Amino acid sequence: MHKYELVYLLNPNTSEEKQKEIVDRLKGYIEQMGGIVDRFELWEKRRLAYPIKKFNEAFYYILNFQGYGKIVEELERRLRVTDEVIRFLTINRDRELKVLEKMKAYRKKKAEIIERKKMQREEKREFQRSTNEANRTNEEEVKNNE
Repeated sequence: MHKYELVYLLNPNTSEEKQKEIVDRLKGYIEQMGGIVDRFELWEKRRLAYPIKKFNEAFYYILNFQGYGKIVEELERRLRVTDEVIRFLTINRDRELKVLEKMKAYRKKKAEIIERKKMQREEKREFQRSTNEANRTNEEEVKNNE
């Protein structure tokens, strides 16, 4: 299964009942076709950066789910024919998640290298201190013997 993120905008004049109906339909389609809804979020009504279908505001919704390509095709087809939906975008998050995992692994490895270098510097400083102290002690013994 692939991970997807669906962002869609609803007409600002859509009633709460109609919004809930659309959300329930989308969730139902996903589950009916064998997908799993991971997260659903309403971002409330927001101002659009530019007018879309003569609307300056819209309700923003985000839906994260797992499924196969057929689910995405069917969801997008149904969103196109739903009058209340003024814009939508579906993103495959698999690549993004892989990149994030690689970045985390890289940062962890880099932090380990930095920590190792700090430890080596500390060991070197400690060695130099002990060597300096030993040299001073030897010099003092030589001066005392003279």
